[in-house]
Amino acid sequence: MKRYLIPFLLFSIIGHLTSYYFYEFSLNQISDVERVAFYNDWMPLNFIFSISIGILPIIYFLIRNQLTSVSKFKLGITTLLLSLIMGTVFWQIRIYLINQTLELYPKENIDFDDLYLEVSWLIGIVFGGIINFGLLRFLNRNENKTIANNV
Repeated sequence: MKRYLIPFLLFSIIGHLTSYYFYEFSLNQISDVERVAFYNDWMPLNFIFSISIGILPIIYFLIRNQLTSVSKFKLGITTLLLSLIMGTVFWQIRIYLINQTLELYPKENIDFDDLYLEVSWLIGIVFGGIINFGLLRFLNRNENKTIANNV
């Protein structure tokens, strides 16, 4: 359990330090940002974003424990890339949906807490980890079959 805690904390600190840039970049993509109501309570949002970055090494360790025959470099790269790509896809879909909502209801404002940008990012990262696990398990199974057939 200790080996999960230290990388989780390090990645969570990195997530906390970069969360401002995440929200700044996100808000620049919202078409009518003047209609988003801001509050001074950023702490829960920073916490969720920090957790979503901190979960990356945990996903890696969980997949590595299940698939021991895959090389660690290949596993690390695919876990990181797939998780980040899926997190970005889910995050961008959420920004698109926010822009669509602002266009459909031109007289309503949206609370910043209701944007759920960090939650969509977290769901995307977890979904990327699940896809990564399935993909590597499938590739691992095929490699084992070809080795068994060649023997």
